[in-house]
Amino acid sequence: MYATRMMSAIYHLVQPSGQHTLCGLRISRVMSERKISMLQLVPEMQSDLAICKHCKRIRQQDLRED
Repeated sequence: MYATRMMSAIYHLVQPSGQHTLCGLRISRVMSERKISMLQLVPEMQSDLAICKHCKRIRQQDLRED
């Protein structure tokens, strides 16, 4: 699962609980078009968005430990 803000070019990877991103940001449970500054879950990432550098680093560290 992924999370992004409406007006952002960055997406985040979501922890299995679905409440926070890998880099620790809280994800909003309220889906609203008006609250563009809140992180919201999205089912798939868009190809024009870039991954958060902190989420990417944490994912790479986790993969190395497995």
